Amino acid sequence: MGTATITTFSAMKERSVSFCRSNGLQSVSGVATIINMTQFKSLNDHARDVKHLQKLLTSHFQQGSLSLGTSNSHTLRNAEYKKSANALDLERLSSLIAIDKEARTVTLEPKVTMRDLVTATLDYNLIPPVVPEFKSITVGGAINGAALETTSHQYGQFNDTCLEYELLLANGTLLKASADNHPDLFYGVSGSYGTLAIITLITLKLIPASKGVHLNFSRFESPKELILAMRDLLKKEKRPSIIEGGVLAPNWAVLITGQYVDIFKSGITFHQKKYWDPWYHQQMTEVTKNHLHAECDMPLQDYLFRFDRAAFWMGRFLLSPSTILQVICKWKLPKMLSKIGRNAAKLTPTSHPSFLFRLLFGWALSSKRLYKVWHQVPREISENFFFIHDFYTPASKALEAYTYLNEKTGIFPIWLCPIRPTQTPQILAPHHSKSKEFLINIGVYGIPSSPHSIPSLTASSEQAIFDFGGKKMLYSHCYFSPELFSKTYNLPRYEALCKKYFSSKVFIPIYNKVTNK
Repeated sequence: MGTATITTFSAMKERSVSFCRSNGLQSVSGVATIINMTQFKSLNDHARDVKHLQKLLTSHFQQGSLSLGTSNSHTLRNAEYKKSANALDLERLSSLIAIDKEARTVTLEPKVTMRDLVTATLDYNLIPPVVPEFKSITVGGAINGAALETTSHQYGQFNDTCLEYELLLANGTLLKASADNHPDLFYGVSGSYGTLAIITLITLKLIPASKGVHLNFSRFESPKELILAMRDLLKKEKRPSIIEGGVLAPNWAVLITGQYVDIFKSGITFHQKKYWDPWYHQQMTEVTKNHLHAECDMPLQDYLFRFDRAAFWMGRFLLSPSTILQVICKWKLPKMLSKIGRNAAKLTPTSHPSFLFRLLFGWALSSKRLYKVWHQVPREISENFFFIHDFYTPASKALEAYTYLNEKTGIFPIWLCPIRPTQTPQILAPHHSKSKEFLINIGVYGIPSSPHSIPSLTASSEQAIFDFGGKKMLYSHCYFSPELFSKTYNLPRYEALCKKYFSSKVFIPIYNKVTNK
């Protein structure tokens, strides 16, 4: 590992101060203050901050249940369980430590966001292999929440690109975990939502970056054709770097494949940098409206965070006066819920946001802002209006699973994203499987047309996906019975990990956390 290729706190400090001087900026305590530049921290300062957390754990929090204080949660639950728990603030763990260009690794703290991570690594023409599509998702959140992306058919989930964690146990012990050192814990934290240990430091892989991506769009007349085409693509040894799909309507499905490129040749470039740019699913619709095949280019960061504006397409519900009025009038909730099934079509806008709408309100529709709004919505509304879930199913069962979910919800668009499974002991991760068959994630985000209550619809879907051999991501509202949850996520093995690593009586158990018990 050549020291000349490693950017550390001291190197970044020197660069930052020089930058500030040349641009007339100020520095604070020898560290340059630069807007939108991720802060680098020395290992000594990191150790100091971790020691502070250790003291809090050993002196105060051992007497009761503990939760991680999150000012930027990307789960959908209103955290009822936190009301009786002590909160541990991790906000000071939000810096990068080092980037090693030769080894293609980055070492950083868990509260660094995807936007800041990508911005920092691009300075060295490197990026993480898997980048979740929301800018404000943190590295720790992507690990604890088991995040995936359109490169996951090649690299797996975000946590599959991680090489080592520094973990703080509930008893205050600090240890390193990797595939060779405490492997049960290293793999166990994937999808554990902070219930096994506190991640304090991460080292993850990087890959060479490009200027952008070249995308190919293929339109199909049915979701079945799309899913079969995606399955055929997954059978090939050489596949495109990027694979995803969108079902826009019953007779309108799109397969998107892409490659990283340094030269744009298509003649059409999609952008997502300005808040008034058309939303990505709107661009997907326009480019395939009159063509069975189309292509375009996108600048790299625009593509990586293409769904950040409007949080996929959920921002479109702000175009529905009916939805807004019914949410505001929450005192009429019982009567309102009885009408949802009959009026779902009226609650779901069919038009795309106009340029004027995007110009006036686009600045407020980043995923970060939309999540903050979401967490202000009363639980009885968020749980009973929207059906927002990601279901992983074996590729051979994806068509059956899609058909079931479509018949039960009637929601469009639907997002499809293939992922490579893992046989490592990531027992809580949705891509953990005994089989090596590829999985396809089915993302269903919207207001269902079903006359059934959302909780009962969710519970029946959880059972159905289990019957198809799949699992769901646990960021959303969950209604598993204890028996089904135990079978789906190997609860006995998880509880053994909790006992071994001292989290049983301190961290809130995973079942209680995801079901808001």
